[in-house]
Amino acid sequence: MSVWQTLLTSVEDGVARVTLNRPEVRNALSRTLHEELGRALAEREADPATRVVVLAGAGDRAFCAGADLKGIGDRGTTLEARESSGGLVRILTAITAMRKPVIAQVHGWALAGGAGWRRAATSSSPPTMRSSACPRSRWDCCRSW
Repeated sequence: MSVWQTLLTSVEDGVARVTLNRPEVRNALSRTLHEELGRALAEREADPATRVVVLAGAGDRAFCAGADLKGIGDRGTTLEARESSGGLVRILTAITAMRKPVIAQVHGWALAGGAGWRRAATSSSPPTMRSSACPRSRWDCCRSW
């Protein structure tokens, strides 16, 4: 199994757990998290010991707060900014294309990209508290799909 900066992973009795591990920023989506999650999902898909994938968020406040807005103005040119936001679409595509079921274990907030991942999953656990939202920018200038 790989070593991750932004994820926790494990496989036990056919259940692979992939946990977004950035609780200090409510599991906000960074470029590193997108890249690592894409690789982790591909590894789980190829692993014959994995029968189901559970996607969760670390901490007790949020499953995923959406994009990490720190440094968003430092993404370079328009083309570079568009590429940096393309990670969300690649993960949504990977989740929906998986032959193995993906369960989103949602607790707390699931915002923007996190809400999309929850919806893309095969099913979502019934948490005691859940709030989902997909806020839109007033200008909507960064849409990549």
